[in-house]
Amino acid sequence: MITRTGKVLIQKQENIKIQFETNGNSFTITDEAGNKYFFLDKEYTKGEQPDWKVSSWMLSKVITQLGDTVTFSYAQDNTWTSVRADIFGNLTNRLPIA
Repeated sequence: MITRTGKVLIQKQENIKIQFETNGNSFTITDEAGNKYFFLDKEYTKGEQPDWKVSSWMLSKVITQLGDTVTFSYAQDNTWTSVRADIFGNLTNRLPIA
C-alpha cells in the first residue's frame, strides 16, 4: 500500500479475508485495516486441452478504509505465446538440483 504521502507500506499476509464470488469470476481480499482489493480481470492460457484456463488474476480495484478508490485498467492486445509441453518438460529435467 502507498500512503497519501508516497510512503510504501509492506503489509503482513496475516488477518486477511478472501471472498470468492459464487460464480468463480472474481474474488476480493480485505485486510485487517478494512482495505478491499478486487480481482476482477483475468488472463487466460490455452494448454494442450482445447479449453482456456485462467492463468492469472489482475488487481482491478482498491477501496481503502477511508473510501478512496483506485481503479486499474488493462489493455488487451490479443497476442499469445505457445510453449510445447514436451520441450518445457525437457528443459525442466535439465535444471540442476540444489
